[in-house]
Amino acid sequence: MTYLPIFLDIKNEWSLVIGGKSTAARKVETLLRGGGKVRVISKSFNADFKGMMDTKLVDLVQKSFSSSDLHGIKLVISATENQIADKKIFNAAIKAGIPINVVDNLALCTFIMP
Repeated sequence: MTYLPIFLDIKNEWSLVIGGKSTAARKVETLLRGGGKVRVISKSFNADFKGMMDTKLVDLVQKSFSSSDLHGIKLVISATENQIADKKIFNAAIKAGIPINVVDNLALCTFIMP
């Protein structure tokens, strides 16, 4: 077995998603279904995020990622579609001891999602 199947309790915990396109929006929806709160960082957000702007469970932050964004975060999903940014985010999460999933890049994941 390559991966240990586990469930993570994220109720009322902050997760971080980096990216502002459709893939990132789908990951936010998944985290919300798990009972979490989600901070999303991107320089811009597409229309998929429009309905998320008025909820207290989603915090949209229009800026570039920095390692200080990891403070108080339970898990990270990077959906930037940029290999250099994904590697920077992965390294920061590893250094902070936070589980990370980089979408479509198993080499940069400490956990995977179906």
